[in-house]
Amino acid sequence: MTTLDTTKADDIALAIEEAIVSGELEPGTVLRQEQLSEQFNVSRTPIREALRRLAALGLVSFVPNRGVRVRTISRDELHEAFMVRAELEALATEVAATKIMPDELVELESVEQRFAQISKDLRAREPGEARRSIMGEWVRANHAFHDVIYRVADLPLVEQLAKSARRSFSGRRSGLRATTRSTACT
Repeated sequence: MTTLDTTKADDIALAIEEAIVSGELEPGTVLRQEQLSEQFNVSRTPIREALRRLAALGLVSFVPNRGVRVRTISRDELHEAFMVRAELEALATEVAATKIMPDELVELESVEQRFAQISKDLRAREPGEARRSIMGEWVRANHAFHDVIYRVADLPLVEQLAKSARRSFSGRRSGLRATTRSTACT
């Protein structure tokens, strides 16, 4: 595989991951290589590699004779991922609090205000399409808030593990209530 294919596979994996995490691609959705090839205007080689990467992250599963599906996560797995993420985020926050500079605090306040507003908008909407329409925006705002904390804390392993845990449940319907209960604390 060439470096260009690897770059394409990385970009495609990231795009599909964002669609899964935001809830745009729901659990159980079949991902067809032919359609993805057309959508991303590439051969099947980078598509296969991107799907392998997503499987390694636990976001999709290969089902014999049925293709690749967005993975459905059980309530127990969802709960466990939430607990892991909460502990890792608490650790990152504790370390970041001792290191944060005034300009970083301004940035954190700005992304928190955006996240709080989107959270308020989300809670005001009726379940269904009205909520789904802004879930991607909510997920990106949540990630932006925590990404400032990870950057300030400068704990790469903690950041990697927390981001892996957040992939497990961001945008998943069964986890929506748990992730929207508070704004700055999730």
